[in-house]
This record gives sequence, structure tokens and C-alpha cells, in this order.
Amino acid sequence: MHDAGIGSVVALAAADSASVADAADATRTQSRRWIAAARDLVDSAGGAGSVGTAPALETVDGIGSTYAERLRRAGIRSIADLADASVDAVAAAADVSVDRATDWIERAERDDS
Repeated sequence: MHDAGIGSVVALAAADSASVADAADATRTQSRRWIAAARDLVDSAGGAGSVGTAPALETVDGIGSTYAERLRRAGIRSIADLADASVDAVAAAADVSVDRATDWIERAERDDS
């Protein structure tokens, strides 16, 4: 990944999933997990370095502050987390129907591409 300009945790946290997947010859799902882990590390270090702010869950059409907070409490803190989550986990966390959870996940997958 270093050849692609991703030479630090901060750079990984700021990268997009397509670039990481291409650079590491990995799946988009795996790259999203790496990026989420890097963002967690940067956040736990007090935001050291310059990291672009990930779009909030509330930017996904249909997710307001109440649903976003329910998802965050369940560990779904980003659009990448939402895109990787199972439909059942999202439905249970937000207390919504499986159809609504499926819709949110599909939107998150498009938004995180």
C-alpha cells in the first residue's frame, strides 16, 4: 500500500475503500474493515494527524439522529461499518424492519464506494 501513498495509519484512515482494495489486492469489505480500524486507532489517539472526517451515519437517507445513535451503541459507527453489517444486526440495533435495514445497507454500500 505504501506505493499507493498509504504509508501510515493516518493515511489509511483517510483513504477510500476502493483505493485500499486495489493497492492491497483485497476485497472492498476487507478494505473497509482496515479503514474503520485505522480510524478507531486515530480517534483513540486523539485524532493525531490529519484525517478526513468520515460522513456521518445521518447522511444515509432515512437515518436520523435517533437511528444513528442506536446504531452507534451497537458498534456501527460509520457508513463503512453499516455497509459491512448484517441486515439482522442493523434491524435489531435500530429496531427497524429487515426491509428498512436492507435499504440502509444498500445505500451505505453505494455511499462508501
